[in-house]
Amino acid sequence: GEILPSQSGFIWAVVEGRGLLAFNPNATLDIASDDNFKLLTEAEGNGKLPNKDVFCIKEDLDGEIWVGTLQGLSIFYNQEAVFSEDQFDSEPILIEQDGNVQELLGTEAITAIEVDGGNRKWIGTQNSGVFLFSDDGLQQIYHFTEENSPLLANNIIDIAINQRNGEVYFITERGIVSFFST
Repeated sequence: GEILPSQSGFIWAVVEGRGLLAFNPNATLDIASDDNFKLLTEAEGNGKLPNKDVFCIKEDLDGEIWVGTLQGLSIFYNQEAVFSEDQFDSEPILIEQDGNVQELLGTEAITAIEVDGGNRKWIGTQNSGVFLFSDDGLQQIYHFTEENSPLLANNIIDIAINQRNGEVYFITERGIVSFFST
């Protein structure tokens, strides 16, 4: 699966159907005896991912690890906690909608995550198109679907951003389309 070397020196890797591997080489890749790793799953106290089927991972500009799964989105706010504490878990973003508190995109399969220069999160889904959220995920800025935009399909395969000019590329099952963002 996808591999993400983080700013903190850790390596994160998607393990298909099993969760997320967090690896700490302790700044000495050539010395295996001081390495540490954990397989993070949906179990509480062991990552608490929304689902063990992880589709994508992304580190934001604050060093937080955003994880997209078959059943929603979750964030590791403190990478170091994965290796230094016994009880650590990822956390969903909780939002209030119509008087009810729920997890942001809690029922969506998250297929792509990209971070723009403003630390905003572009989230691609399997069935609901693309969302753009504020840096903390609490405010929805855009929601593009094939019904309300030139998006070619609601099944998003990947998202890429040209950080120089703000152009965002959406790869769908029917082709690629781009959007000039701020």
